[in-house]
Amino acid sequence: MKSLTLSVVAALALSACGKKEAQPGEPSGGTAAPAVAAPQPKIAVHGLEKSVSQYVFDRCVEKRGADPTKYVFKNMDPGAAAVAMQQRQTDVAGGIMVWNPFVIDTLSKRPDARVQFDSTAIPAEVIDMVVVAQAALDKPGGEAFAKATAETYYAVNALIADPATRDATLIAIGERFSSQGLEGMRKVVQQTLFYNSPARGIGLFTGGDAFPFQSGVTSENFQTAIMPRVVDYVATHGWADRKPTIAFGTKAQAPQGTNLRFDTSYMEAVRTPKTRDIKGGITDCAKAPSFTLAWSEYPSWSTFGVAHARGLISGEKGKCGPIERAYGVDIELKELEYGPCIDGYASGALDAVCLTNMDALAPSLGRPSVAIMPTSTSYGADAYLVTQ
Repeated sequence: MKSLTLSVVAALALSACGKKEAQPGEPSGGTAAPAVAAPQPKIAVHGLEKSVSQYVFDRCVEKRGADPTKYVFKNMDPGAAAVAMQQRQTDVAGGIMVWNPFVIDTLSKRPDARVQFDSTAIPAEVIDMVVVAQAALDKPGGEAFAKATAETYYAVNALIADPATRDATLIAIGERFSSQGLEGMRKVVQQTLFYNSPARGIGLFTGGDAFPFQSGVTSENFQTAIMPRVVDYVATHGWADRKPTIAFGTKAQAPQGTNLRFDTSYMEAVRTPKTRDIKGGITDCAKAPSFTLAWSEYPSWSTFGVAHARGLISGEKGKCGPIERAYGVDIELKELEYGPCIDGYASGALDAVCLTNMDALAPSLGRPSVAIMPTSTSYGADAYLVTQ
């Protein structure tokens, strides 16, 4: 035994204790270290960050019970994201979150693309609206401008409702909105449902039927459930530096300091269109109070482009159509991409703008605003597209 080396003696001693010498990668007790799984890369979803796209994506993930930490939302213009997927670019392999016309265009040009989920999961949570700055309403002609804007929207909806002019009007919206023909536009207006009358718009803003379009679809109350949730989301996801405040009713009814107010009085005022009797209307629009209204390509907002094309309003500064003459105001239309619409309104460069309910909140913190009417709700028009 004396001939045994020290290392052998040590090994025998360890063996007698039921232990062994630690090997590389093992703890000193001799137990094999558990394998550590490599972290899985997050799925990159591309779309317009801090906008309706990200809201719909997050809400749908929540509704599906999926793990939100699996995804990272990457800022990308929706048009650029759609083109990237159509061209099979690898940087959008995780999918894109976009709205129409980008949804239908991508699905038609990329046959292997599919809808993973869309806004049908959250009925009446995405409300497309016309928002006017309170400061614009307070100017001479401001109230008339809001009423003229509402009447313009409903006048185009009357053309859609009339069987004699429906198809031609849908085609006209399609020409403004995308390259979709009549059949494509028929599908589009099933995914973007119009609040096509004052009664429907008033119902939404007063806590009535938020989804009066088809039976079997249940939605929450817009006043007491949907908007409080949207406000909380904006406040907790870094969209704003503080929590916006909202109110429903007239300026006199709303608490002092309200950021975004939902006011039905302008819809109430145009239940009977004023253009049925334009006696006393202005003849020289160059002298009328002028207001800017920005819109981007989207079915219910493209109605303002159609109103210009059909001569209901001029849409050009210093010129008037019959609705503008009736109300004694000059409406200057500005067609912009959606992001610049938000930025231009927030900066004070625009009097009014077409925005969704969630995208109107952050600008209202610096610019008290009034939603004068809903135009539509997304029911499949905002979608997460994947190719895997």
